[in-house]
Amino acid sequence: MILPIYSIWANICKGWGATSLLCFILAMIGKKVIGKNRDAFSKCGDLLTEECLRAAYRLLKYRQRSESELRTKLSARFNKVVVDRVIDRLCEMHVIDDVTFARHWREQRETLNPRSRRMLCLELRQKGVGKEVIDRVLCGYNDEESAYRAAKKKARLLHGANYDDFRRKITAFLIRRGFTYEMTRQTVNRL
Repeated sequence: MILPIYSIWANICKGWGATSLLCFILAMIGKKVIGKNRDAFSKCGDLLTEECLRAAYRLLKYRQRSESELRTKLSARFNKVVVDRVIDRLCEMHVIDDVTFARHWREQRETLNPRSRRMLCLELRQKGVGKEVIDRVLCGYNDEESAYRAAKKKARLLHGANYDDFRRKITAFLIRRGFTYEMTRQTVNRL
């Protein structure tokens, strides 16, 4: 019964979107379909996997992502089996790797937007990176240097302010970046 509907639907719409929509429906009710039309279901599963893979590449085109982050984004559109298959394939090809992602995230933060170790740890956890990976990547992270670089960058923007305003704004800026009050005080005195 499903196979003739699939043929009619594909012939009427002649579009990739219509086929993938039907494949999604077939995948959702796959347990009922597999017994009678195994070939049609496996073909739709492959089409759905390819579409999911394309969506993953689109997401990865903009920036690197953690495995968990990519899984969450893809799960909004595709079922768990297809997402697992795509994630496994991307991991095998080393396209996604949490260690590489965390290192890249740390380098970007150190270079462009310095933050405290605590804040970096929080950001990486929100991205779904495991605690062991975070500890390994953030080993040797220097909060003092990061605070100084961030304050120095902000100080260039505040060159015309009086000392009290300058001190207050730099302190608030560094605290928002996750640095402790003691570290902030030392950094402001160092400037």
